[in-house]
Amino acid sequence: MPSPLRKKNGSRWRSLEARVLAEETHCALCDQYVDKSLDRKTDPLSAAIDHDIPLHRGGPEYDRSNLRLMHRGCNRWKSTMTLAEARAKKAGIVKARSEIVASPGW
Repeated sequence: MPSPLRKKNGSRWRSLEARVLAEETHCALCDQYVDKSLDRKTDPLSAAIDHDIPLHRGGPEYDRSNLRLMHRGCNRWKSTMTLAEARAKKAGIVKARSEIVASPGW
């Protein structure tokens, strides 16, 4: 669900979206070409703009350095992971939660 801020400032978001679409050609997750002419509402291979660090995890909404081009399907699969976490999971390099979070030593 889009944040209320994006609805209040839609022109700012559309400007950043257009910039990402103009500057990038390949999916940030799978590195395959993204066909920008496909229907963005239904086709899983269509273009989507993804936040590298998800908004609900504190990622900046309007910072160009946090935005990447992805396939719609890749974006849905990535879900709430960061791009680095999604790439690691896709590559099969998923650490056990105990390795990621420091143990309190109880």
